Amino acid sequence: MLCALLGVDSSTIWRWIRGRDFPQPHVYVGAKVRMWRTVDVENWLNSQATAAQAARQGRSGAGHE
Repeated sequence: MLCALLGVDSSTIWRWIRGRDFPQPHVYVGAKVRMWRTVDVENWLNSQATAAQAARQGRSGAGHE
């Protein structure tokens, strides 16, 4: 379900956990099933949007002094 929501496969999520501060799973339901808290994923998505917006603003302002 999380993969579908984010439009990525599970290997991408695990790569994000290792390198992009994606939240750790909250509940382990067996060997291959993990669950995340909705608020943790929403906070991560909001932080990504904020970072992308800041990057766009930084690029658009470069060289216009």
